[in-house]
Amino acid sequence: MSESNDGKTPYKDIYDEKYDNESGELLKRLFKTERIFTLDGFLLKRYIEVLIKIFGYGKLESFPAETICHIDKTGFSIEIADYLDNPNYLFMPPSAYYSIIISPEQQNARLLYEPFSFLDECANIAYKKYGEIIKFLTKDDAAVIEYKFNLRNFDDISKIHRLKSVTMSIETTGGRIADIAKVQKMTSELALNDNILSDAYVAELMDSVQKTGRGVKNILNKVFVDEIPAALQSFYIQYPHTIISLFDSANKNTLLFYKPQDYNPPDEIPAGLYPVAINAKNIIDNLESLKFIDYHINPSFILERAQLFEDLFLLEKGFDVNKLSKFEISRAKSDLHSSMPDIINNLHELKGLLEQPKTNAKKEMARQDAAAKFVLAFAKSEFNIVNKLLCLFDKYNYLRRFYSDVAALEREIIQMPPAKKYYILKYLAREVRRSDVIND
Repeated sequence: MSESNDGKTPYKDIYDEKYDNESGELLKRLFKTERIFTLDGFLLKRYIEVLIKIFGYGKLESFPAETICHIDKTGFSIEIADYLDNPNYLFMPPSAYYSIIISPEQQNARLLYEPFSFLDECANIAYKKYGEIIKFLTKDDAAVIEYKFNLRNFDDISKIHRLKSVTMSIETTGGRIADIAKVQKMTSELALNDNILSDAYVAELMDSVQKTGRGVKNILNKVFVDEIPAALQSFYIQYPHTIISLFDSANKNTLLFYKPQDYNPPDEIPAGLYPVAINAKNIIDNLESLKFIDYHINPSFILERAQLFEDLFLLEKGFDVNKLSKFEISRAKSDLHSSMPDIINNLHELKGLLEQPKTNAKKEMARQDAAAKFVLAFAKSEFNIVNKLLCLFDKYNYLRRFYSDVAALEREIIQMPPAKKYYILKYLAREVRRSDVIND
């Protein structure tokens, strides 16, 4: 390792510091980290109380009070998930998911975790329907929104494709929504029939009003329970298994993609349901037959993919491509040519074929192996959820992962070694530059 002029400080440490500093700026720009709601002080205490009282997470009684947590629009916190060692701590089996709303400002935060492909849609609907009541309740309490799925049990994977709707309701730790609903009901009944008015009735009504807190009169006409359609052509679920369900509308059938270690299809498969074991060939073959994907066939794009994989390969071999010149990178690739992954050579070969005049791109793509097809496949616009299915086997195509699962990719990048993290972020920001100057 080279040393600085004082003979003690390695150059590597200097570069790592540079990479960490510039990576922080790139992370903010690419992932908009300001769109996360910060939780500390009395708000964190209120949040913890909800998790202990409603969800029963007694372990959080010893959660360090000085911790600064970050939550998204649904109230999910990475710090809490790590402490509980449970990314699904807002899921309550068998089939209910919850949002914890501490502040109406959470609405502007992005999702940090998305166990269901339609969770963002549900959250947006919840804020739209319950916006006023959320503003009222969060002045001195937390609002808890339940998403109840019309399934008896998410563990029964063979029935997940039957999910058709979500019933939402809003409540607080003190049951204030029930009291508000009771006041709403009593005032409506009184308006229809004033003969029920009595001292006892007034006393009960006033008692309920006092329980709801100040300002209840401003929200009596709001709706507190709603049933909404879910995203029902396809969905993605990370609890209890990684499952993607795709509906083939042309044939009125559902393909249920599953990991073999997580699920074994029953002997008698329900009519209209076709389980598909997740492996590269199965996924590509089925998506092709359903016409859910297209392929990038531009030679320049294919070359960019190949060069990306080459750079990542060099990083894994200990070459810091961030500070190598074009000549140095070319020499390193030449020295390691025989040990490079086959996918790199396949992409270079495909690029050459597609550059030839009168080449049938469709036939050339059909001849490619599953790995090359994965690299170049992308979902048609009406099947965006397919990108997440492709990502299950896509460990290098960071650009697609950036678009399809932002929070998961951000967490993965943060954990990378400094040189690789810096390169990936520069690549995503379209700022990878090659110097013609040979470094000393």
